[in-house]
Amino acid sequence: MDQPTVFITRLLPQPVMDAIPRYYQVLAESPNRPLTTEELRRGFSQADAVICTLADCIDTSLLAHTTKLKIVAN
Repeated sequence: MDQPTVFITRLLPQPVMDAIPRYYQVLAESPNRPLTTEELRRGFSQADAVICTLADCIDTSLLAHTTKLKIVAN
């Protein structure tokens, strides 16, 4: 069975970043800066799961472009 994909909007503590690939395919290493709307849209559209921060602007226009997304968590 293929691993689900996760999009991470910001770097997390290293032990977490090390553990995630055991369970998920990580779409991209996240920079330690706010992502642009286009970067968020691209990541959200490809992911099964998203780990974001409270600083990320997650709104209905962003979620409208998702087709396989199952969970958004922070």
